[in-house]
Amino acid sequence: MIDWKNYRQELTGRIGEIGRLSPDTVRGYQTLAGGLSRVP
Repeated sequence: MIDWKNYRQELTGRIGEIGRLSPDTVRGYQTLAGGLSRVP
């Protein structure tokens, strides 16, 4: 069985790592994700 609390912590850490290495990639993803929520 997956330890979801630990999984979430690891995922958050990896996303932070990606953000430090390539901030434009994360910013672009956030822009796309935000735009998709406004599509009718």
